Amino acid sequence: MEKVYLLIHEHNVNIDEFVFPEVKLIGIYESSQLADETIDAYLNYVGFKDYPRKCFKIVEYELDKIYWNEGFKICENNFDKDCLV
Repeated sequence: MEKVYLLIHEHNVNIDEFVFPEVKLIGIYESSQLADETIDAYLNYVGFKDYPRKCFKIVEYELDKIYWNEGFKICENNFDKDCLV
């Protein structure tokens, strides 16, 4: 079972009365150690340095595995309450 490690950066953005998660995929790594080392560099980058280390997440995924096995809803309006996370 092969694994990869996704490094993401996530924080909330406020728009009017709504709060949206903003997620950036930083990279995909063969080890969690490589992903963790990348965080150290990004903590010095513009924008990223304004947020704490806890905004970075390392997520382990098995290759050749389905992670989404249901449908989805298309929203006409981005502020549709059924489409907000």
